[in-house]
Amino acid sequence: MQWEKFSQPRKSNYEKIYAALNTEGRIYLNRIAHEKLGRPAFVELLFDRRVNVIGIMPSTESKSSAIPVRDKQRQTSLGRVIYASDFCKHFNIRPKGNLGFHDVSIDTEGIMRLDLNQAVAIKK
Repeated sequence: MQWEKFSQPRKSNYEKIYAALNTEGRIYLNRIAHEKLGRPAFVELLFDRRVNVIGIMPSTESKSSAIPVRDKQRQTSLGRVIYASDFCKHFNIRPKGNLGFHDVSIDTEGIMRLDLNQAVAIKK
C-alpha cells in the first residue's frame, strides 16, 4: 500500500465566523462574525423568502428599523446577541430547535448571510 496522509491545519472555533439562531428568536454572533460586520452597535435584519436566507447589515441607532446588538450575557463570551423574535414571527421563521450557521458569508454589499437551508441543529 502507498498510503497518503491527510493533513489539515486545525482552526480553533475562535477563528471562524459563526452564528446561531435559537427557538426564542435570538441570533448569536461570535466575536469574529461581529468584527467582520464592523462591530456595529445596531443592525438591520433582512429576509429573502425565495432562498430562505436571513441578512444582517450594520446600521445606526437613528434608523427606525435598527435593532441593538447586545453583549452576550455570559461574562466569558465575546459574542453578541440580536433579539430578533419579532423579525422571526413576522417572517414565520420558527426553528424546531436551535440552529447553527457554520457557512456564514458577507456579500459585496456588506450583508451577512445566514442560510436557513444550510443551518444545522445544535445543542445550546
